Amino acid sequence: MKNSKITSYVCLLLTFAVILTVSSCKKDTQFVEDLSKIDRIEFLSSNSSSQIKSTFLQLNFNDRKILWLSKFDQLINSELPVEHRNLIIELKSEYSKSTSHISLIKGNFRNIALKLAEITPRADFLLMFTTLNDYYFSGSFISTEICETCITEIKNELTLEFYNRIIKDSFKVSQELENCNCRWTCGDQHGACTTNNCKATEYGCGFAWLSPCYQRDILPGMDGYEACLAPPSSDK
Repeated sequence: MKNSKITSYVCLLLTFAVILTVSSCKKDTQFVEDLSKIDRIEFLSSNSSSQIKSTFLQLNFNDRKILWLSKFDQLINSELPVEHRNLIIELKSEYSKSTSHISLIKGNFRNIALKLAEITPRADFLLMFTTLNDYYFSGSFISTEICETCITEIKNELTLEFYNRIIKDSFKVSQELENCNCRWTCGDQHGACTTNNCKATEYGCGFAWLSPCYQRDILPGMDGYEACLAPPSSDK
């Protein structure tokens, strides 16, 4: 009788352990599914060009990471020169291992980004690494001029020291201003009006949108567009 009770108790414990294991697996699977829910193409198509940056700034690190890993995959499959392709594979590997913005910039990601900036013409570099849209390589690059500004700012800004300073300075800016949304490409979009009257962000611009935005492009139809176009008033 006593042995029967012990056996029943052991069976009950084993059953409970199996239930916990299955439940845990389901939660892990659900977590992976949740991470995979954000799709780059769908993200781009469901946001207007004026909404993409503002929506991106609201995403958590994992969702931002998924979007850029998808872009890197697209670049890897674009028949780029071997050196570019290999560097982007390394870039993707570094980003895949990262668990936060800080862990990313503390790794080798910055050095790989610098190598790419040094060998990629400006127009192509911006299309490859400052937008989530697809980039198509047709056997030759669009331009020949290297983006010296990009190289300088990657060197100076993809660092832990710079990131910590940005976090500290962000508290000094008026919270009433709209977020800035551009950096290297300000004014490139047709009809855009660029203003400095905006709140600098922690990320969202520069290489893979890991650097702060310091200016704001206001497009036709956006709030403040007419005011941005108006000439500054002069005191009489």
